[in-house]
Amino acid sequence: MSVTDCDIQELIRVAVAGDRAAVLDALLPASRSTVATRKRDNVRAIAEFDLDRLLALQEKMAKLIDTLTANELSADGGVLDGQKAAALMGEYLDERDITEFLAARREMIRQAVFDHLDEVGESELPVPEHGKKFCRDGGGYGTPRVDEQRLQALLGDRWIDACEEVIIPPQPERIEYQLSLEKLLAMGREDPAVLETLRSCLVPGKPQTPRFVVRDL
Repeated sequence: MSVTDCDIQELIRVAVAGDRAAVLDALLPASRSTVATRKRDNVRAIAEFDLDRLLALQEKMAKLIDTLTANELSADGGVLDGQKAAALMGEYLDERDITEFLAARREMIRQAVFDHLDEVGESELPVPEHGKKFCRDGGGYGTPRVDEQRLQALLGDRWIDACEEVIIPPQPERIEYQLSLEKLLAMGREDPAVLETLRSCLVPGKPQTPRFVVRDL
């Protein structure tokens, strides 16, 4: 299937936005089903109230217990004939569709709760009717790191004073210098300018993904 100019422009837009997975999915054959494509389909079905898809999933949910009962599995194992294998595959695919649909819905709930918490400036949303509360844990940024090359350049000859000597065996023996924050902070107590130098060499930690949890009130 050829890619039109419109398709290319959309791919460029998605690529610029940093959604690498979406670009790769878009380049796959249309018949290829992946977790990502199914997730987007589920979110779209809920958001647009796709009645056909929702009714199909409702039917799968309604008959799931009957399907489990009909597809009885022996604790002793054994050979699966073609009919049994087909029945189990049908059950597996139905369960996969249901699980992914519910996961997509939970993600929508998570986003709705996080949007609310952003709006009100809180980290919890109590729901007394159920004796529970939505919580957002963590997030923010991880521990910053020191750009040692920049710090060494800025400290110049004083770099050695901020390092520990590490002797590297075997022969021929050599000495390496590793930054010691204890020594660097000791230097900062004597010369506050060293702390400002350190501050300019700090690289923010990576963004941390906040956890979405439900707890008792």
